[in-house]
Amino acid sequence: MTINGKDGISHVYKEFSTQRGVVSLGTYVDDSDGAFTGVWNLISDGTPHPAGAGEVITESFVLSPSGNPFTDTTIETFDFACFGQTGIPGLILLNAGIQNEIWLFDQSSVWGPATATYDLGVSTVARDGNNLGYDSFSNKNAGGTAGCFITEDQGTWSWNGRTGTVSFPGDVPLPVLTCTDPISFSADTGGTILDYRNDEDVTRVVTTDDGSPMSLYFTSFDTEGCCDFLTIYDGADATATEIGTYSGSDLFQVQVDGTTDSLTLVFSSDGSVTAEGWSAEVCGTAPPPLVCDEDYVDTGGTTGDYGVSEDITSTYTAPLGQVVLATFQVFNIESGWDFMRVYDGPIEDGATEVTDINGQMTSTGTGGGNGFTGTQLQGETFTSSGANLTFVFESDTSVTAPGWEICIQYVSTATVAEKGAKDTSAIDAPFMMVEVEPMTFNK
Repeated sequence: MTINGKDGISHVYKEFSTQRGVVSLGTYVDDSDGAFTGVWNLISDGTPHPAGAGEVITESFVLSPSGNPFTDTTIETFDFACFGQTGIPGLILLNAGIQNEIWLFDQSSVWGPATATYDLGVSTVARDGNNLGYDSFSNKNAGGTAGCFITEDQGTWSWNGRTGTVSFPGDVPLPVLTCTDPISFSADTGGTILDYRNDEDVTRVVTTDDGSPMSLYFTSFDTEGCCDFLTIYDGADATATEIGTYSGSDLFQVQVDGTTDSLTLVFSSDGSVTAEGWSAEVCGTAPPPLVCDEDYVDTGGTTGDYGVSEDITSTYTAPLGQVVLATFQVFNIESGWDFMRVYDGPIEDGATEVTDINGQMTSTGTGGGNGFTGTQLQGETFTSSGANLTFVFESDTSVTAPGWEICIQYVSTATVAEKGAKDTSAIDAPFMMVEVEPMTFNK
């Protein structure tokens, strides 16, 4: 470049913080004048918050309805009695996929001709890439009927004779999902880490993006059987032909095929009781069906519930040299009250009780029953160490559920089947081929 007729070189250095971009975007509105609305940002420079996880809010930026930006870099501290903390700075917590929070109370900012006062408190959950839902709003004061969390506006403000609310997105819109490699997953709003929520009415569209028919393979499915439903439509919106409405464990390990390039999923939940929800492979296909030697099904069969006050013991014995492989294709019993116990042997014996199946642990219920319960074992497998595997099921006097479908397969393993009390040290040893020198016999 040339400066005052002389050649020179200019270097521009920009200092920045990688955390400077931590911004929480919200909007404000006058409760009495919907036209008076604008954008409200909270900015952090990455300073760790002294109260724990999260970062200190260092700046508040507001864009007025007339397009004028107002900035306040003086953030007052406040007492957060809800968690027993005093004199703390504002907090913003952005933990992708897990939780987001905002605490910013007792604030005063001079914006334009007047002073604004505001209080913000939000406790949020990021729902595993599906959407972002605000679960509850934080109250700075403990006690009272509201306690620490309230169900009212997320933030309030007063400014130049006006009063209003500050809101952050209730739910980030769900993007349309397409086929990917590796396979992408469509899931409920809780994703794979949380239950879905009460009072939901959520729509999601999946598409092949190349015109080929869409398919979904549900790797998990668990909703409140009576009241929370997933309806699937064969097209790009809910005006398309309905394929079906499902609840409970209806779609567990089920493939749903459309005739168009899109499927629309509409989920609704009532005001109480949630569950794990579902996860489905987009453009996924079901694996080949299992070939079972025997099917162990509850007393209600594959279409009805089991009964009350049941106490059933079932034992499966593999042929000689084989063991029992149990695959829990369906497992849905009343959680905390009805239980199934599994024994790695021919009888109900505490010494052989299985208490851990692939991380699913047995528990004791309020009524004293114990074992596996709820949907713990759905999709799990267990292989006996010997020829026998025993199941014991007990239900209480009220409330039943769809029950179970367990595929029993007899499979060969390197483990030698039990052979009673005989000494197997010699007869059960493997054969060996040994090369020996030729022998010559002399008369």
